[in-house]
Amino acid sequence: MKMYSVIGLACALLLAAGCDFLRSVAGRPTTEELRALREQSAAPAVPEAAVAEEEEDPLPDLLSSSVSESGYLVIVGAYREPRHAARSAERYRRDGYEVCMVERGAVTLVGLCPSSDREEARRALLRLRAKGACPEGSWILNDR
Repeated sequence: MKMYSVIGLACALLLAAGCDFLRSVAGRPTTEELRALREQSAAPAVPEAAVAEEEEDPLPDLLSSSVSESGYLVIVGAYREPRHAARSAERYRRDGYEVCMVERGAVTLVGLCPSSDREEARRALLRLRAKGACPEGSWILNDR
C-alpha cells in the first residue's frame, strides 16, 4: 500500500510541476526561456495560414554566408545542453541544410537557412514548415 502512495505522490508532483519540469530534466529550455528568446528576435511571427498560400518551390542550395553576415536564421531548436544542440544540428546537416548554432545565454539555438533578407528568411520558414522539416514552434531570429 505504501508503494501506491509513493507512486501517487510522484505522479501528483509531476502534474503540478508541468511540462517545464520535464523539459528542464531533459536539458531543454523552459517555456519562459523560449518566450524570452522569441521576444529578443525583432522579426514578426509568421501566421500559420500563410503556409498554404506559399508556392511550393524547392529549398535553396546551401548558402555560404555565416550567421554574422546573414543576420536572419530559422530557429528549429533551442537546447540547454550543447551536446543535444550538436546532435540536432548534425541531423539537419545530414538532410542537406546549412546549419548554424548560436549561443544565447545558457541556451544554444540551432538555426537553418541563414539569410541577409528578412523576407527570404520568412519564405524559408514557410517552406521548412510545409515540408515538415521544422517543429511547429520554429521562428526567425534577427541576429543583426
